[in-house]
Amino acid sequence: MKRVILAFMLALGAYAQYTPKHVIDQGLKELGLISSEGFPSIDEVKEYVVSMTAMTQIKTGQLNLVPKIVEVFPIEEMGEKKFYITIQWGYNRAKFAPANTIIENPHGVVKIWGAQGRDRPTEFTFEKYFGKNFTIPQYYYRLGINFKTKNGVWGIEAGMDHMKWVFDYNRNYKITGHYDRPLWAYTENGLRQLDFEEIAESGNATPFSFEYTDGHNYVNAAVFYQWNIINKKNFQLQAGPDVGFGLYVPKPHARILDSDGWHKGENGRFQISGFGGHVGGKSRFMFFNRVFIEGQFRVVGIRSKVNIYNAGGEDFEKGEFTITQPLNLGFEYYAGFGVVVAKF
Repeated sequence: MKRVILAFMLALGAYAQYTPKHVIDQGLKELGLISSEGFPSIDEVKEYVVSMTAMTQIKTGQLNLVPKIVEVFPIEEMGEKKFYITIQWGYNRAKFAPANTIIENPHGVVKIWGAQGRDRPTEFTFEKYFGKNFTIPQYYYRLGINFKTKNGVWGIEAGMDHMKWVFDYNRNYKITGHYDRPLWAYTENGLRQLDFEEIAESGNATPFSFEYTDGHNYVNAAVFYQWNIINKKNFQLQAGPDVGFGLYVPKPHARILDSDGWHKGENGRFQISGFGGHVGGKSRFMFFNRVFIEGQFRVVGIRSKVNIYNAGGEDFEKGEFTITQPLNLGFEYYAGFGVVVAKF
């Protein structure tokens, strides 16, 4: 290290012409670059100074410490770090298209055409969103690898969208199928027990309640590209499309109306119940190349078949009570914040 520092001082001093020649001569002798007989060849000096300067650059990471030397002996500059890893956290809202739904158990098969679902956002309080129960609201998280290009950023990210879907049974639907026992339902005359034919004719869906409030979970991977809209030193605005696919991992709840007026059933279990894909777009506001806020929109399509293990007071084995949705189409809106955790 002493030799590197001495060589750096001599080279810079010699170029700037503020170090006397006899001092430079003595320093070069100390380094063993010249003997008492005189100076080495210019190629030998150049080779040593270049290697010394490159070492200094690597140690300090600052090319501008040696502008004079670089001007005389050009050295290849270390390129800007192109890859960086991000993590982010945020929350979502959703609107859902009607989804044909098939409920099947040992008593029959019921198809509800165009079942309408809605999300269930959690009322905002600091404790609910930033306390120990921060995973109860409709949240999402992402881990991403980004690659800078001339005009923007390519990226790959993986994460989970924790959404919620609740069946609106208070509407009238087209209902078909068969069921071998009467069902309790809310009617104009109050709570009544109806045959399935009466249920189907009236379109009364109140006997059935099902929801994915512990997780309409879409575990996904995505590829995205964002163009630079504003690209300043400490601020960037980027926007572009993303597309991806993933697995559906819900925790379903299904309940059947009983004579006391309550929909009865126990919690379901987390399960891999299907798959899906999405297309969308997002925009990112990056500050100081370190922190960012991001807004995103996705159209998410999911195909699923979930297992229910208890409903209406009855226990079921896997496969005995299922709810199938050939396509659940959601329009998801996201907002969150993130940080750059590594660059390379």
